[in-house]
Amino acid sequence: MQTFKISNFLKAGAFIGWSNSWYLFQGPFQTISDVKQHSYHFGIQHFFDAQLCRLSATQTKVVDKIKFQDFIGQATEPLPSLQWQGPHRDEYKNQFKIFHDKLVSGELQKAVPFVFDQAEINVSPQLILHMIQSISDMNYPHLIPYGYWNESGGVLGVTPEVLFHKKRNEISSMALAGTEKKSHNNRPTLQKDKKILNEHQFVVDEMIEKWSKWGKVIVDRTQVMELPILYHLLTKIRISSHLEVSSAELIQSLHPTSAVGVSPFKKWRELETLPGQKERNFYGAPMLFKLSETEELAIVALRQVQWDKTCVRLGAGGGIVLESHEETEWQEILAKIESVKGLLKI
Repeated sequence: MQTFKISNFLKAGAFIGWSNSWYLFQGPFQTISDVKQHSYHFGIQHFFDAQLCRLSATQTKVVDKIKFQDFIGQATEPLPSLQWQGPHRDEYKNQFKIFHDKLVSGELQKAVPFVFDQAEINVSPQLILHMIQSISDMNYPHLIPYGYWNESGGVLGVTPEVLFHKKRNEISSMALAGTEKKSHNNRPTLQKDKKILNEHQFVVDEMIEKWSKWGKVIVDRTQVMELPILYHLLTKIRISSHLEVSSAELIQSLHPTSAVGVSPFKKWRELETLPGQKERNFYGAPMLFKLSETEELAIVALRQVQWDKTCVRLGAGGGIVLESHEETEWQEILAKIESVKGLLKI
């Protein structure tokens, strides 16, 4: 059996940082059948996949931040140069028009156009290690570091969005929608912006509707989440259920929220027919991690890069409603891309 060491981890690995602990998984990974679901370590799926693929690791380890940083070491080689091509404004303009026409007609109430920036490069273990080291240096409590990769490709980032956290029958989640770029001159104004409040409320209402079948839904007061260069509106939602709700049921019911899909939720499968949508892959997709025998965490894979053998892609999107303006939304996209590049130091 392979020992848990950095060279093996960089060939095939996964991790999640949660509640002052780093949960590490070393490959090679094996796919777990439905019959043996209890033996999985984490699960992945692309945005449009019908169900989660559960995987088991060859080795696992739980460490604190200091031990994790000791494990990954310090950078000893220069970072490979990434030549970003820049997101294509015309692609975004086309998506925005398609979605906005559907908002005007009343077919949709909220939608999330997005674009990718891209750099052609063969992602090496050195580059993966550089991004992990950059993430480990962060000190932003609202950002959850995560990653999964093998020799064919992977995904790595720092998401602000929890799809759900389940500990026994205590389940919590969040509505995270509405963005404002931080300014040195002013305090956040999201809670006074009608368009942003409207966008956020669609997500809250949708989640209440989805969760109510399991019991009484408790909705906290909406607050502002502060990130390095952005503000978001955040509403925490939780339920104490007397029913036995599996993680598979939760993902199937909650993914995708209208923060990354559309509202009304029942129309989200129509996204597959629209330009560029099938290129999402891991962007906005759920990832599930087993933290213990009684605790599971599912995140929404945002603020990330994903890669294959030829290129790295960085996706960013933003929710629009009827009142949205294309230029304002485009600037939000650029701010999110800038944020991820800064966090991963790429």
